[in-house]
Parts: sequence; C-alpha cells; structure tokens
Amino acid sequence: MLTDLVVGLLSAHPAFAGFMTVVGFARVVNKPLFAMIQAVVDNTKTPADDKWWDEMQKHKAMKSLFWVLDWTASVKMPKSKK
Repeated sequence: MLTDLVVGLLSAHPAFAGFMTVVGFARVVNKPLFAMIQAVVDNTKTPADDKWWDEMQKHKAMKSLFWVLDWTASVKMPKSKK
C-alpha cells in the first residue's frame, strides 16, 4: 500500500523524483568521500596535509559547498579530531 502511494506520487511529480535522486546521490557520494579525506588527514604523520585540509575547509567556496550540501542533502562534514 505504501509502495503504491510512493510510486503514484513520484509518477505524478517527476521533477520531485529527480530532485530526490540528486539529493540521494549527493548524500551517498559526498558523505563517505569527505569522511575518507578527513580520516586520511587525521591518520597521517605529516602536518602538511592537515594544514592544506584546514585551509581548504576555511576557503569561502568550500564553506559555501559544505553549507549547500548540509542544507539540501543533510550531509554533515566530519570535524577534525585534532
């Protein structure tokens, strides 16, 4: 019954179905990607990558990207452990 309702709504509103597909794809790709980057940065011994990643996160474009991802797909970016 619920499946029929969901399929009916998505069939009636294909733009919404497309939006949900984009949101789901952004969440599936970006959250693990940024978590993996943060894990690599946290677990390396050299401080050069820590500095580079901190600078990247403080850049205005990256802050904007993180905000858009958080607002549209609820993708919370991982925080540094250091």
